[in-house]
This record gives sequence, structure tokens and C-alpha cells, in this order.
Amino acid sequence: MSYKEECETFFQAHLKTTSRYVFTYKETMHMMDSDYMVIELLNASEEELWPVVKRMRAMEPSDKNVHQLLQHFAYIYVIGYRTNKG
Repeated sequence: MSYKEECETFFQAHLKTTSRYVFTYKETMHMMDSDYMVIELLNASEEELWPVVKRMRAMEPSDKNVHQLLQHFAYIYVIGYRTNKG
């Protein structure tokens, strides 16, 4: 099973609700929806998905924990975008 398939299966089984993650980075408020983060993760390469899969395998798979993981990746996503943009 590929990492993408493993992620798809994991999210289908354990992500029961949607959520919006709101946080501030460098004095700018950001809002990211859980659905958007799942799509972005599933569009990542197999190499990029390895850290995601590693964390998923190590966690207790509850809706709350999955949202904490997605919020963590939303924050990283914004930092990466802002860093690459300048």
C-alpha cells in the first residue's frame, strides 16, 4: 500500500468531523479548513508523505487527535508558504 493510500484510508476511517483551524503567524491571522489540509496532504509526493504516515502510525486515531495533527500540518504549511514567498 502506498503512503497516499494509507493516508486516504486513515482519514476515511478516523476523520469524522470537519474543522477550521485559526491561528496567527507573523501577526497575520490564517484560517485553514481540515478538508483543504487533507487534499493538500494527499497531493503530496510519497517522499513528502513519509513524515505524515510516521506520525499517523504513532498516534491514537481519534477524531480529536487527527484534527490536532491536521492543525499542526496547517501551521507548517503556512510557515513554508510564507518562507518561500518571502
